[in-house]
Amino acid sequence: MTSLTGWPVTEATVWKSLFDAVIRQWDIATGAGIDHEISEELAVVALSVAPLLVTDEARRSGQYGAPTAAPAGASPSVRLLAATGRQ
Repeated sequence: MTSLTGWPVTEATVWKSLFDAVIRQWDIATGAGIDHEISEELAVVALSVAPLLVTDEARRSGQYGAPTAAPAGASPSVRLLAATGRQ
């Protein structure tokens, strides 16, 4: 059985869970006024699956904002936050 991403359901669940954990920990820390940096290793992994998870439908539902431009040469974590509409 495959998911909408074309991955096996168990694999898709793992990647979605990892992606959500990375983004949500930043959301929670930022909302609480805590300075939080996403590790570059996690950001690289999350960026690799972002195109499959950060869809127009997910944006319309409010999970992610409109993408913002990351500065040239930005780190993976900055690019990840920009791709998900975080500022």
